[in-house]
Amino acid sequence: MKYNQTLLVRFSAIISLCSVVWLFPGPAVSQQNVTGNMEWEADSISMDERTNRVTLLGNVRLKKDDLTIGSNKVQFAYTKTSSGSIQVNRIDALGAVVLNSSQGTATGNVGIYDIPRNLFTMLGAVKLSQNGNEFFGDRLLVDLSLRTASLSANGGKGTESRRVSGRLTFPTPD
Repeated sequence: MKYNQTLLVRFSAIISLCSVVWLFPGPAVSQQNVTGNMEWEADSISMDERTNRVTLLGNVRLKKDDLTIGSNKVQFAYTKTSSGSIQVNRIDALGAVVLNSSQGTATGNVGIYDIPRNLFTMLGAVKLSQNGNEFFGDRLLVDLSLRTASLSANGGKGTESRRVSGRLTFPTPD
């Protein structure tokens, strides 16, 4: 299952970039190490060549450098090229998605990376935390090409009307 590990390395690199770009903006984006190994574990892994999906299921944990991704399920959608290699088009993390790094945490119900469009979306009870600062919303959209991010609420749809909210922590003056 060597190509599954290659897919997971690519997923790790993508999420590393996402965490730097939208969780913790700054000059470190160009310095991100997207090579090397990534460790992963799950209760099970399966591949369905009819639907071109690879699925990690149950207590999924992915780790690269100081970034850890946890979820109930991670699914890779891919196409096969004419040369027979695999090209990942979309990566979905489903259920209790948690991204942790030394600089902060993002949580939500679903994380979707649309590779051709270079967009990362986190949906459902989104919470971004860093150094006591917190931001809450229902939908986080990150355009990795433009290096922009937006956090929005459900706008009164569904059973609960919510707005984007947050809490900022300011240092105490000496």
